[in-house]
Amino acid sequence: MRDAALNFANGHQVAFVDRGVDDRGPYLRLEHLVRKAERQAGPYWHPTLAESWTVREGRLRFRVDGVETIANPGTR
Repeated sequence: MRDAALNFANGHQVAFVDRGVDDRGPYLRLEHLVRKAERQAGPYWHPTLAESWTVREGRLRFRVDGVETIANPGTR
């Protein structure tokens, strides 16, 4: 993890990595370390923010708008 991280009781950590502007506009890059295979977040949304994930190790299961996706390393 980089810099200071938010540490949750279940071992999940979130760290600030970078922010800037690219051809799609402003961005904020965070790194998540998920230690347990369990639900990490309930339903939520960002009114003005797009969110994307890249799995580097392990697998993640996402449910977005009722559609479930299993993401493996390299999945974006």
